Amino acid sequence: MNKLEESCPQGAAWPSVGCGEPIRDPVVLQVCTDQQWHTGCLSCEACHCPLGEHVNCFLRDGRTLCRSNYAW
Repeated sequence: MNKLEESCPQGAAWPSVGCGEPIRDPVVLQVCTDQQWHTGCLSCEACHCPLGEHVNCFLRDGRTLCRSNYAW
């Protein structure tokens, strides 16, 4: 068993980066290979606007950002 499986309750695939709770939703947002989010947890780290319904988000220095803050 790998570490990810040990840290999640049975039936859960990943803990959400945003809240740490297991993702049991039918939709999992994967920002990069090691970041999975609940739709409601994904937000811009600079302005805190929700990103779960957006088509894209951006990463800079490990921070998840909206288009406006990424361009800044």
